Amino acid sequence: MSTLNDIRARFAAAILNERRSKIQPSQTNLDRISNPYIKEKMENDSSFLSELTDFMFYLPEGLITTAFLDFLNKLGEKETEDLIELLNSLNGIEQVERVNYSSGLLKKLFQLKEIGIGRGEIMLSWIIKGARINGGGESYDMSLNGQKYELKEVKPNTAFRLGQEGNITQMDFYKEFQDTIRRMENLSKDGKFDLEKYMTKEEWSAWKNITDYDISKIMSGEIGYGRIDKLKKFYEIVNKGNNLEVEGFTNLILRGPNVRPVELSIEPYIKSKDNLKPGDIVSVKISNADSSRTYIMSELRRLKYVRQPEMLNVDIQGEFNKIIDNKSFILFGPKSAKVTKNVKFDRISQGSIKLKEA
Repeated sequence: MSTLNDIRARFAAAILNERRSKIQPSQTNLDRISNPYIKEKMENDSSFLSELTDFMFYLPEGLITTAFLDFLNKLGEKETEDLIELLNSLNGIEQVERVNYSSGLLKKLFQLKEIGIGRGEIMLSWIIKGARINGGGESYDMSLNGQKYELKEVKPNTAFRLGQEGNITQMDFYKEFQDTIRRMENLSKDGKFDLEKYMTKEEWSAWKNITDYDISKIMSGEIGYGRIDKLKKFYEIVNKGNNLEVEGFTNLILRGPNVRPVELSIEPYIKSKDNLKPGDIVSVKISNADSSRTYIMSELRRLKYVRQPEMLNVDIQGEFNKIIDNKSFILFGPKSAKVTKNVKFDRISQGSIKLKEA
């Protein structure tokens, strides 16, 4: 009696065979193969032809196809026979760790790469049955049985850079970093506030520790090992000094079309749900006291990590989790590869998250 899995398998096979029957040679570039030993095998072995057609159909069009065909067409008889033996020779991703590509034909296959395709991608898609190269259009390099894999060449104990999914410019925690710098710069712009005068010594020192670096690098996504820690320290210190007990509005900005804006310190004005309606008259009293620090700290309190410094690590870890939850990594060493999900956040560099094997 057929099981549900049997029925699904036959259905999938029927669809695949129908698709293959409609594929034209030009769609797979089989007509560009000039290697006589491959051509002979195609003519005499329908199973090999089917597998080769499938591989070529999923091989990304462009320079990488040309590079692979150049490689294929230059092989001699012995290497061609060895390559044919390797096609779909592995049935599972876990077998990759036994493959040694440090010499011989596998080394040549491993080293094939082009724009958008890294080393090892062609090799794995050739030797692993069902492996599909993405070709740069997605946030992963290869898929197999519905699982996504990102492939990276790594040196022992060194970090590796993620692809487009690791770009931090669209991540919320990084936008908070940028907002922090802009807000501090706006507070001191054109001599608006002497921040060193109104901030505590500890707060100002924490900010100077950040500005001692090139701020433009942080704004462009270059955040090395120590910069996140320095930003976090700044948030923690400002959070401690932000225990403002004043309630209500403490500053008033007057603007007009032909005059420079004037900012006034006022006695705290308490806002309720029933005031500040259109047409209302609001009475405020200009304060004799200097409420500049209150204004500065109120502005900084708008930053998420000033209010909740502990959320910085949570948010970074959250972005990291989103990246790794739906994929595994194949890490290429000098001789063999390792399949793992056991990676950890290392740092941010060149606008991208870098990871390290845990």
